[in-house]
Amino acid sequence: PEAAAAQREAALALIEAEVARLTGAGIVDDARYAEARARSAIAAGRGSLRILGDLRRKGVQAETARAGLLEAAREAVGEVG
Repeated sequence: PEAAAAQREAALALIEAEVARLTGAGIVDDARYAEARARSAIAAGRGSLRILGDLRRKGVQAETARAGLLEAAREAVGEVG
């Protein structure tokens, strides 16, 4: 059990380091992801609360989800108007 716990801790440290590297390189970008998902969901006719809930379930921070939804909604309104 102790060896397994140590392996898990080592693996988590490697994963966290890799996510940080990818984020720093701009490969992982929650804001871009949130906006793209929100844009797609708006086009599919989903409501804002559902979109925000879906983004939160995917691990996107609340403020990032709201900002992505807002930008996607602005774009959608711009396309209509």
